[in-house]
Amino acid sequence: MPFPLNRVVLNALAEVDFLGTLMLASVSSSLRSFIFEQVVTISILRRFLCEHQYALFHDTYDHLFSNQEVACLHQAFEELRKRHGESLYGKFVNILAPLLGRTPLKVFQNSPGVTLNIRIPNPPDHKGRPGGCFTFSDACFSYDLRLFTSFLHHPEYMHHGGQVSQGFYDFHTSPANIFLRKNFLFCKRYIDDFNKCVQLSILASPHLDPHLGLGKTPDKDNCLLLDGVKKIRETCAEQGLSLLLEKACIKGALHIYLRPRSYRFYQHEVSLHTFLSLFDLPEWMEMWTPAEFGSWYAIGLSRYGIEGIETLIDQSFKNKHEMLIWLFLGAHTWFHETEERIEDEEEVDSRFCCNMITIGFESEFVNEQMASITRDDRIWILEQIIRRASEFQICRDLGANLFNYFVVRDLAEADIMLSVLIDEISYSRLQYLFEYAISIAIDEYRRQNQTPLEFKAAKRFAEKLMRKNMNLYILLTGSGVDENVELQVDKRRIVDEDNN
Repeated sequence: MPFPLNRVVLNALAEVDFLGTLMLASVSSSLRSFIFEQVVTISILRRFLCEHQYALFHDTYDHLFSNQEVACLHQAFEELRKRHGESLYGKFVNILAPLLGRTPLKVFQNSPGVTLNIRIPNPPDHKGRPGGCFTFSDACFSYDLRLFTSFLHHPEYMHHGGQVSQGFYDFHTSPANIFLRKNFLFCKRYIDDFNKCVQLSILASPHLDPHLGLGKTPDKDNCLLLDGVKKIRETCAEQGLSLLLEKACIKGALHIYLRPRSYRFYQHEVSLHTFLSLFDLPEWMEMWTPAEFGSWYAIGLSRYGIEGIETLIDQSFKNKHEMLIWLFLGAHTWFHETEERIEDEEEVDSRFCCNMITIGFESEFVNEQMASITRDDRIWILEQIIRRASEFQICRDLGANLFNYFVVRDLAEADIMLSVLIDEISYSRLQYLFEYAISIAIDEYRRQNQTPLEFKAAKRFAEKLMRKNMNLYILLTGSGVDENVELQVDKRRIVDEDNN
């Protein structure tokens, strides 16, 4: 086959199966050169990483993507980096971090397995006690903290879990630092940005330090919080930071207060008045994307309920369909548990996501909106949420929220809703995580309801499930089959395929 035709065929394959195309590069050296020189482009790699950024971010199982697939992404990015140089970083900075997090630390090391002689004195602590020395073990620990969890996708991580000692900052910027393969995946530039945002979100406004708290006079201290946000924005402008990093600094500083924690849920460190005042700040409404508005408003609904938040929602979204999609994709702490969950033993490691929250004030608004639309609209919204999850799902519990608000909200339509839900997740990179989240929702439903869950049509989708030891699979393998609901699900799938 002539090379020009090869390019057409491989470009077409890359559009529908980018990772499959990269896998072909291992067949021969000539094919490898051709694929990386003629097929892999900035736009196609960027699109893939963008569309799968949260699938990579949530891959604490290490098999939402195989290690071979991750290695292929490394190769593709490195080939582009060698071709385009430093300018490539700006095109990928917002979506690169999940790939860094899915990469073992040893891949970033110049000499993996070799213990380096590192001893850098740390300054005394805040009580004047000796700070000890920063050692090789500290370097491994600190770089793992910096690379494992994306501060752009989980901003409160900067101040809740991502803290490192002063010795790390000195070591990282030292010309003698031979620990890191600094250019690989632009890991040093990314860590530089991480460090800069951590320092800025604290130092630009010290009263935002989460260890200090906001005291017992919320209105007074909340005014300081607003001043702190203004200071962050001014400092970002002075230092020429991008809008992406400016928003990360703001979210890192605020989310630590706005994300409710069960043991202090009623201690509203940020008052409703102050939360609403954020949206009156100059250019605030122009800063955020629909997905980011969904996250802000999901926080607002969870903490304060409908009052005030509904007006902002009406201003920011075109219709209920768009609003519900972005709220679900942007919501943390919407899944409420009465008992500690059974943690997922399949995870290699876990990122901090949501503490156990027993209550929230969002349910009234969400249930009203769900009841105000037709069943077909609810099905369409459910499908859209799942299809966009790999790119926008910020919370690991999304599957639990979908089960609660779409499946068991109305038991009369629960069977078809669960059928659609399983059918959709079976095509998603996040299926493994979805099955766990739905299973813990089944546990919680059983704790709070005497009515047994019975599904008939959904039974035939049981074999599409990956995790045979989870509640979802166990629940389905004991039901009968409703052929009428089966037919409806099949028709929707055919219509969707025709439209695409």
